[in-house]
Amino acid sequence: MQVTSPSLVPTLRQKMQSSQVSPSSNSGIMQLLPSFRIAPTHRHGQGAFATKPISIGELIHVEAPLVIQDDMRSAQSILSSLCVQPTTLTQAYLNLHNAFGDGMEPLLGIFNSNCIPLAPVEPVPTVPDSILEHGVFLQLARFNNSCNPNTSLTWDERRSRITVHAIQPISAGAEITISYGQPMFAVKSDRRDYLQRTMGFLCTCSCCSLTGEASSVSDARRTELWRLFKAVPFLGHDGSAGLRAATQALQTLQTEGLHLYQDSFAFEAYQFCMLLCNATQAEQRATATSIPGGHQTLAGRTPTIVHARQWLERAYQWKVIASGCESDGATFFAQMLAQLPL
Repeated sequence: MQVTSPSLVPTLRQKMQSSQVSPSSNSGIMQLLPSFRIAPTHRHGQGAFATKPISIGELIHVEAPLVIQDDMRSAQSILSSLCVQPTTLTQAYLNLHNAFGDGMEPLLGIFNSNCIPLAPVEPVPTVPDSILEHGVFLQLARFNNSCNPNTSLTWDERRSRITVHAIQPISAGAEITISYGQPMFAVKSDRRDYLQRTMGFLCTCSCCSLTGEASSVSDARRTELWRLFKAVPFLGHDGSAGLRAATQALQTLQTEGLHLYQDSFAFEAYQFCMLLCNATQAEQRATATSIPGGHQTLAGRTPTIVHARQWLERAYQWKVIASGCESDGATFFAQMLAQLPL
């Protein structure tokens, strides 16, 4: 829709011309790690490319946001945030791509075209019950989207920065891709619709470029992941069914080549294992009460506890890969492991 209100960009440019503020060490741009470079892509604009082989779990990039806005953002609120930034960073913001063109006020169009959610995103479409904050990162804005990304983004609330970790090996010269926050378990048409509506572009990643039977098979796997993701919370009363669902989801993720959410499903498997373990122990206690000497069957570890620890270790390992060992999620899993009986 064409916006008829006066653009705020001239006001911002006047502020820049009169500003004498020098760039600050606390700017939105963090020094690039030597593992990637920004270069033109064969498909669209610029992208990030590995300058050396990158190992799974390796930290690729760390950056603080230039601008943070919530879902109630407007051109005026973005202007207010930019006016306190150094001139060089404000100009860098204005140089970012605007996928919405004349259909949206420029400051808002630039933000919507380049923003990243600052919270974990559900892999299925949801009706938000809270206002979600997004941030624009000047370097991360050059990374292209994929529905099978080879990296994971983690927002660090305490340090006010985002980290990029490799979730699969990346060869030198390969493009480094991220997720822009689309619902990953949606079919291709729904993912594309989300990105077109919210960020103004048609996704042409390797997954969305599939055609024919390959596309249909991929959509079927995503639909199955959606079903399992929705089913798991309702299986809390049935440990066996829940464990089967979590295991099936992990297998489907692997088949689809989607390396996100593995820690989540592994943690679900751990919880279902513990549910089964508690049920087994309750049965053993009942047996020990009715049969002389039955309490001796409680000695040692039951297989369920062993399996539960293995699932929790897997969740921890994947969280470290995706977010780093100092992340809140990895710390949470490490604390749980420390409390679990050996």
